[in-house]
Amino acid sequence: MQSIISGRTKAGVTYSFIIWSTSFLVRMHGLSVGQGAIGTGLGLGICATIGSLIIGPIADRFSKGDPRKLVLIPLVSAFIAMLGGEPRGYDVPHQLV
Repeated sequence: MQSIISGRTKAGVTYSFIIWSTSFLVRMHGLSVGQGAIGTGLGLGICATIGSLIIGPIADRFSKGDPRKLVLIPLVSAFIAMLGGEPRGYDVPHQLV
């Protein structure tokens, strides 16, 4: 039951981010809706592919057969992503200042 709740929560957060990022690109950077959607889709697709290719071997090496250790990998990667994304959240275009 907990995995269903956590999966739905993650899906909701991901869907909300996709919708928000497209509208952010349209409003703040003057892109059309199509350009914003393509930018969002390509960014998420490329980052997900690279992340999967990099984290897979790291997870195998770190867990060493203990599935309980695999829980720490999404936790640490989400924390690192949050730290990396924080400064970009306050980026305001020159025209608005």
